[in-house]
Amino acid sequence: RSASNGLLPSTSSGQQAPHLLDPFCGSGQIPIEALRLGWTVTASDLDAHGVERTRKNLAWAQERSADAAKQRWTAFPSDIAKLADQVQTGSIDAIVTEPDLGPPLKLSSAVPSSRVLDSVAATVGSAFEAGRTLIRSGGCLVIVIPIIAGHRIAQRLFKPEPSRRVDDSVRTGYTLRATLHYSRPDSRVEREIFVFDKE
Repeated sequence: RSASNGLLPSTSSGQQAPHLLDPFCGSGQIPIEALRLGWTVTASDLDAHGVERTRKNLAWAQERSADAAKQRWTAFPSDIAKLADQVQTGSIDAIVTEPDLGPPLKLSSAVPSSRVLDSVAATVGSAFEAGRTLIRSGGCLVIVIPIIAGHRIAQRLFKPEPSRRVDDSVRTGYTLRATLHYSRPDSRVEREIFVFDKE
C-alpha cells in the first residue's frame, strides 16, 4: 500500500467525497489509495509519460475495486505553478504528494547531493505555494519525504539554520499537525510524513 495509507479517512455513505490533489503523481500510487478510500482525485505531473501511467493505473484500480469504481478522477500533465489555471480555487481538501528525488540513488551510498536537496526543497516550496490558492481553509498539505538507507532527507530540509533549505516563511499560513513514520519490514526506503493544516 502507498505511504498515504492511514492518513486519509474513509468517507461515509452519502457523504460528499472530499477532493485530493497530487501534483507530483508519478505513476499514481497516492491517487489509487485515495480512490479506494472514497476520495475524488486530481492528479498531475510535469512528466506526461508519468501522467499516462497514472491514468492506466487508476483505470486498473477502478476495474478491481468497487469502492474505487464509484469515485471521479482526472489526470493531466501540468507544471504545479500553473495548476490554478485548471483547478478551482479553494476546491481541494488535501494535497498529498511525494516529491521526485530525481535519478534513483545507490542504496549503498545514498547520501543526497546538495543539488538534489535544493531541488527537493524547491519542489516542497512549490507545494506550499500552490496550496495557498487551491486548498480550502481548514484543509491540509501532506508531504512525504523518503529516508534512504538511514539518511533522513527531511532533517536536512527542515532542521535549523544554516543547513535548513525550507525556510519558515515558505510555510506561512500552515501549522504542522503531525509527523509520522512509515516503513515495511526489510525495506531500505522508509518515509517521513509531514501533515500541515492550512489556516
